[in-house]
Amino acid sequence: MESFYSHSQLGPDGTIEGSKTMSQHIQGLRNTVSGKLPPVLNFSYSVDDLEKWIDLLIGFHDLGKYTGFFQTYLLGNLPPSDQPFKQHSRFGAFALFQYILDQSGTPEKAYFSYFMILCHHRNLFWPRENPDNLQDKWMLRSEQREIANIFEVQREQIIPNLGIINQEMRIELSEAHLSPPFEIRKSFTRKLFPKEGNIEHYFLVNYLFSLLIEADKLDASNTPIHVPFRLPAGAVDDFLERLNPPQNPYTEVRQRVRREVVGHLANPHILSKRLFVLTAPTGIGKTLTALDFAIGLREKIYDEEGYTAKIITALPFINIIEQTLDVYQSVFESTDATILAHYQYADVMADDQTLRSTDSRLTYQQKVMQLDTWQADIVITSFVQLLQTLISNKNKTLKKFHHLAGAIIIMDEVQSLRLEQVPFIGTMLYMAAQYLGCRFVLMTATQPLIFELADEHILSLEANQASAQPEVFNLIEDPKPLFREFSRTQIITHFHEEVDSNSPLLELMTSEWDTSQSCLIVLNTVQRSLDIHRDIQALKDKLEIQNPVFYLSTNVVPAVRKDRISEIKQAIESGKAPILISTQVIEAGVDLDFDMGIRDLGPIDSIVQVAGRINRENAPERALSPLHIVDLGDCAKIYGPNTRLHARKALSDSPIPEPEYFELTQMYFKAISDDTYADSRGLYDAVKRLEYDGDSKHSVGAFRVIEESNRYDQVFIELPQASNALRAFQDLYGEDRPQSSISKHEFDRSFKKIFQQHLLTIPKYLTEDLPLISEKVLSIRLIDRQSLSERYACDTGFIRNSDKTKHTHIL
Repeated sequence: MESFYSHSQLGPDGTIEGSKTMSQHIQGLRNTVSGKLPPVLNFSYSVDDLEKWIDLLIGFHDLGKYTGFFQTYLLGNLPPSDQPFKQHSRFGAFALFQYILDQSGTPEKAYFSYFMILCHHRNLFWPRENPDNLQDKWMLRSEQREIANIFEVQREQIIPNLGIINQEMRIELSEAHLSPPFEIRKSFTRKLFPKEGNIEHYFLVNYLFSLLIEADKLDASNTPIHVPFRLPAGAVDDFLERLNPPQNPYTEVRQRVRREVVGHLANPHILSKRLFVLTAPTGIGKTLTALDFAIGLREKIYDEEGYTAKIITALPFINIIEQTLDVYQSVFESTDATILAHYQYADVMADDQTLRSTDSRLTYQQKVMQLDTWQADIVITSFVQLLQTLISNKNKTLKKFHHLAGAIIIMDEVQSLRLEQVPFIGTMLYMAAQYLGCRFVLMTATQPLIFELADEHILSLEANQASAQPEVFNLIEDPKPLFREFSRTQIITHFHEEVDSNSPLLELMTSEWDTSQSCLIVLNTVQRSLDIHRDIQALKDKLEIQNPVFYLSTNVVPAVRKDRISEIKQAIESGKAPILISTQVIEAGVDLDFDMGIRDLGPIDSIVQVAGRINRENAPERALSPLHIVDLGDCAKIYGPNTRLHARKALSDSPIPEPEYFELTQMYFKAISDDTYADSRGLYDAVKRLEYDGDSKHSVGAFRVIEESNRYDQVFIELPQASNALRAFQDLYGEDRPQSSISKHEFDRSFKKIFQQHLLTIPKYLTEDLPLISEKVLSIRLIDRQSLSERYACDTGFIRNSDKTKHTHIL
């Protein structure tokens, strides 16, 4: 019997040979998917129906590879004139469409199957505007004829192989199924996709598509599939016992909070809950408390629902991702639990930092595939990775979409989400919980009413969701008394008429600060922070002050930020009373404890987060340590006039002690104008209608957690430790690359992480005179070692010309 191959490889003699037969590939995909659908899925199709559906998608996805054209292409011998006939996705899509209709399947199932197979090597597009719809009036007749001709030529080669195909695919495919589905017309797709849309379609298509493309890529790369490990129930208790932290008044409160949260696992109805919120003051130990709850919930799910839930922890900033990774690794250091860190600077070669318990025999490509598909018991990732997987049309990110199903997803510091997106994100979390059966644990010290805003601005307006207000389970039943137990800080306002001057802040330093106090100063823009750093240094020299002055913002390369935070912490602990000038990068998750603080006016939740870096350990002698608020004129420029108006209105002339922070933030979020949330509704409507792509800012593919702008350049800073990475990059993208030059694979493996950690994002008007890093890479400029002293300062980073700066670069 003739062998048909799905993939090829270089043989020992250097010639190309078939590496995996079609039957091996199809069975490999089936083995990958088998048993992976959790019983908590809640679609209009049963789990059994979904398993049969994905089996069909697997069987048909590579049907077009059973042609002589594709087999010749695999061996590298296909002449240019035959190249169009090697394509395989469209042929399998057409055949499965006809097959499902012949088997009395619904038009919806037939069309979705066609759509998913068509896209399994590309990004999803809006199916109502289908470029492969042979009846679309906008498609040129020549294009219609070309598609029909390609299909007919492939059909003639596949028909003689139907016996082998049916045996290997385990189906009964006939010639009648092998014709282009001319039934796909605009009227047909419009009937399936009504103008108002259907949110279930989005989750259904993305889920099945994710299962298909992940299995396809795992099998093609021979990447091992993770086998879940049963996490020890007492892991957090054992860790705390080993750690033996010092006892203080704070310790009892932390223990009480953890007991209350974990105690909910005894609730007989706890598995019926999907949305959990943990609201507690900063520094209360939410990281370990949430992990302890998640481990217990995972065990309960295994016992009562029969599957092993993945734990996914998502955080907004790299520094707290790395801190959380350190904590998790310490908790599970003596176990076989696999912890994977997937974020911008994840290094797949550093097994002890990124992918624990990984097999050292794996190739670099296999390690990357494990990372990209979240093959682990516990995944620590960024908000960008999590939310741009949940809301995406990208083939690359959708590989891991199905891992959200049935998972326990912890989101810490959720107050950092962009306010205008909060109702949309809250709605998508609610819908993911409803259809995918996942459980969310949202943690914050400021409770930004995520699900309440989702209900008010989106869910309550949905005809089929009118009675489905999100049921939120508060892991701390009433957080108000907990907030009232703390009097660590107080917020004190010093508002004058709005000025674009540093004077109000400098006056505060001379009147409210003394040299025995460590002080945190947080500004809204990089340029303002640099100006204040300059003025504080001048004040220090004038008064002959010995306190060390530090600077921290995204103006400093990421490679040095972690060490700088450690240096600042050491200065605080040694009693040197340092002064830190920073931007919003310091607000969440940074474990530093200052005696006082000054912050330029900003959103109330951001102000409360800065307060969390002051008297963090609740020292009684430092009760009601001050956080002074000034308005230097940058708030409206960065956050908009609406934020400035409501922030000033929320802050009173009298000091606001910590026990009142909870009510302060609640009042602020409720007062924000409805206009702020207009984009949320537009994004949700696009998701419902499967508007995957397009030029609109409301398409699925346009969604971004962090707003992108073409007003910035990336600049590579060649510090001494980065020179090898620079040379490797220039070798890779050089004009005249020698044959011995570095490959993309080798660059990614050996240099990508350190290269990324020496990149800064700088406004273009400050970079116009900098050379490009390579003539082939127009988006990255270079400060080399020869120009370092003129363009980059070791303490404050990129040197800016304040005369032409416009105070607009946030963070």
